Amino acid sequence: MGVPTLPENNERAKLFWLDERTLGVRWSDGSMTHHPLSGLRARCPCALCRQAPPNPLNIHRKTAAAPKALEVRPVGRYGLQIVWDDGHRTGIYTYENLKEMGSTAP
Repeated sequence: MGVPTLPENNERAKLFWLDERTLGVRWSDGSMTHHPLSGLRARCPCALCRQAPPNPLNIHRKTAAAPKALEVRPVGRYGLQIVWDDGHRTGIYTYENLKEMGSTAP
């Protein structure tokens, strides 16, 4: 599969791939979290994905059992935008939310 290039890291977090399906983040405080892509896609923070079902526009559906990230873009200095293989691209994952929802890496 291959993984997309990650954006330049900033002083808050260093991004890296643990494997093809897991994004790792090493935080400035020394802690590290890992984020399976399936979990990130399921927890998309965009307004339509956060809306209670049914989604009247029938868009932004999470269709892939094993979603793939095609691109990871920086959003200012506060977050990331992931372009998914199902065409979805509007969610912004803030660094604060990533740290809260990440599993502590061993």
